[in-house]
Amino acid sequence: MSDSGESWVSVFAEFNSGTYNNQWQIVDYKLFEPGNPIKPGTLWIAEQIPGQVFSADKSDFLANGGYWPSYNIPYFPANYNISGYPAYFLKYGNRYSYLNSPRAQIFRRDAGKVQNMEDMKRIMRYNEFQTDPLSIHDACETVAARCDLNTPWREGYYFAEGAIDCKIVDVGFVRDLKSWIVAGPTWDSQPPFAWTEQWKDVAHYGMPLVYAFHFEVTQPKFK
Repeated sequence: MSDSGESWVSVFAEFNSGTYNNQWQIVDYKLFEPGNPIKPGTLWIAEQIPGQVFSADKSDFLANGGYWPSYNIPYFPANYNISGYPAYFLKYGNRYSYLNSPRAQIFRRDAGKVQNMEDMKRIMRYNEFQTDPLSIHDACETVAARCDLNTPWREGYYFAEGAIDCKIVDVGFVRDLKSWIVAGPTWDSQPPFAWTEQWKDVAHYGMPLVYAFHFEVTQPKFK
């Protein structure tokens, strides 16, 4: 259906249903050569809302910054404004700031420390909200959110919500259609999530009682 990031975005925008509004990161691995400069077209970013898709080639950002950040907050200013974020920023502060949300600050501090796959796993499962001042003592405000760990009286921030899994690839894995994946909320520095009595009213039929899984390598049986 497409042979580049730009054409992928074009096809996607044509059939934008608006049923799962999100930011999409399209990496054209045939343009990526380890050890060589990032080429234009390597990274395209698309953000959707009902009836509209915002997109741009952000390969230069990747080349200059070393990584592309995403914080569940719109990147494109027009999308940010249309989606109502300025009002929430005025009410709640940096929680609704693309540049200065807790997650953005954590990534700026720690992204440069990622040197290998194990480092990548750690940062993507990072949650030390009790001791990290950038998390403002909120289990939701970190890389791998665990809102279930907040206190019940923290109104608006205590619920069974957060980062429910993690998927990671590198250039070698992409070529072999492999992925590192792990199911469930992070438990690197926290207790494993469990469907205890306090969550009895949250639908979870057929799910494991406790999520204490480790990363596994997956690959399709047929290529």
